[in-house]
Amino acid sequence: MIGNVNSTFYFLQLPSIQESTKIVEAAISSSTTDEVISTTYGMISTTDEVISTTDGMISTTDEVISTTNGMISTTYGMISTTDEVISTITSMVSGNTIAFQRSITIVS
Repeated sequence: MIGNVNSTFYFLQLPSIQESTKIVEAAISSSTTDEVISTTYGMISTTDEVISTTDGMISTTDEVISTTNGMISTTYGMISTTDEVISTITSMVSGNTIAFQRSITIVS
């Protein structure tokens, strides 16, 4: 026969582990007023979207605006260069009732 045995039990309550989900929503559109979007060794990329300016411009200094299998389109506007060149390789510049004009003045 086993006699009475005094025992003490300690119960340790652990903190509960809760699963949490953080939802981060990206802006659908962004707008700047009198501000600049600037990248260094980076790029601004859009897929099936448009970068549009109203009464403004997209300007680069010693950089390139490049398209792959795309185009630069203007409506009632123009593409202007100063002391620079618009160059094409194995492609063409075409227009429908549109002309590219350059004025040459010979000074003697």
